[in-house]
Amino acid sequence: MNKQEILKKSRQENMNGDECERKKRTDQDAFSVWGYIIMSAVFMVLKLIQREPINDVLAILWSGSATGFLYRAIHTKEKIYVIAAVVEYLLALLVFCKYCMEIF
Repeated sequence: MNKQEILKKSRQENMNGDECERKKRTDQDAFSVWGYIIMSAVFMVLKLIQREPINDVLAILWSGSATGFLYRAIHTKEKIYVIAAVVEYLLALLVFCKYCMEIF
């Protein structure tokens, strides 16, 4: 292989970033989820203190988790993740509907 072929092959392999960068991005995304969870918990506590419904926050959390399972189901083709995604989306829909009934 000459230099140009090696460079072309390297560019193709690193088209979506190198492995280290992809790992950092994945770790960052996983870590950032904790920010959402912590702030959601804070909002739920404040809402409970004010005796307000918390189903809006629960719907957001359930749908976020369901989306993670859906992503995993698409990439692994495992039925357990499809089932988990469907169940969690149904829970999100249920608590969202309950929230809507409470505020209207």
